[in-house]
Amino acid sequence: MQIIGTILLVIALSGAVFAAETPAAAQSKESREAIVKEIDQNLKTLQEKIQELSDHASKKSQQAQHQLEIKIDDLKAEQKKIHHKLYELDQASDKAWGHMQEGIRSAIKKLDQSYEDAKAEYSK
Repeated sequence: MQIIGTILLVIALSGAVFAAETPAAAQSKESREAIVKEIDQNLKTLQEKIQELSDHASKKSQQAQHQLEIKIDDLKAEQKKIHHKLYELDQASDKAWGHMQEGIRSAIKKLDQSYEDAKAEYSK
């Protein structure tokens, strides 16, 4: 009889803990969705910048255009990797979330810097 009482107590406490964690988990999910949306918007903005750089390439000499196209292809490849990581981030466990988010933000900063470097090099 005491075992049944203990089991019922554990079940009741588990339910109370679950109920207490549910609002926080929902808030965390909303926060995660907002962050994923923000990062996705950053990627879209970079995509537009890369397209502008690509449009600019057509106005350069053939050699400069070829070199710029290589840089653009590199930027697009890196952007595609980040986009894939964003999908993984959206699916990540709570434990992996923070680390992955930092990695993606760092990768976006590097991509943006690479874009700025390419733009500066070929804007001359």
